[in-house]
Amino acid sequence: MEILKVENLTKIYDGKTVLNKIEFTLNSGEKIGLVGSNGVGKSTLLRIISGIEKADEGIIEIDNPEFIGYLRQEFKIEEENETITSFIKKEIGIDAIEEELKVLEETMGEDIEKIEKYCELQEKYYLLDGYNFDYKLDTILNGLGLGKEFKNKKISELSGGQKNKVMLALVLLKGAELILLDEPTNNLDL
Repeated sequence: MEILKVENLTKIYDGKTVLNKIEFTLNSGEKIGLVGSNGVGKSTLLRIISGIEKADEGIIEIDNPEFIGYLRQEFKIEEENETITSFIKKEIGIDAIEEELKVLEETMGEDIEKIEKYCELQEKYYLLDGYNFDYKLDTILNGLGLGKEFKNKKISELSGGQKNKVMLALVLLKGAELILLDEPTNNLDL
């Protein structure tokens, strides 16, 4: 099944053509690597596919655009006083859903609109696999060499490499069907 199709993709910066009529398809289950010298447009292509940047020409067809996970080459975590768990829950949206569910549980009574809203939120929570979040987080952190003891560490206490692994864990926990890794760290055999 085709999950990504790129046709005639062109990007020009300040009169310089960085991407020139790029074409390819990616099918479900395939893994590809993009190799090239610095400055040839690898990161630009990933930013365009992820929707962060627009192409000057061409078409990108993505099966499920909302299920793209993108690990940027350069990133900044704004709220470093959060724990890994709270940061990832916030970024995925699980914490907001949990809070709203809690409020509705306390106030809905027999209010049909609130009951319907509660059911909608439960469905979103289920689709985000919120009921298995802690188990999945433990598994992924362990696989990335960050044991369970890291779950409650503050982001500010982590090294740059550990922060990169947290960002990778975030991408993996989002349940992305298409994962774009822009120069991830070495030793990520997982």
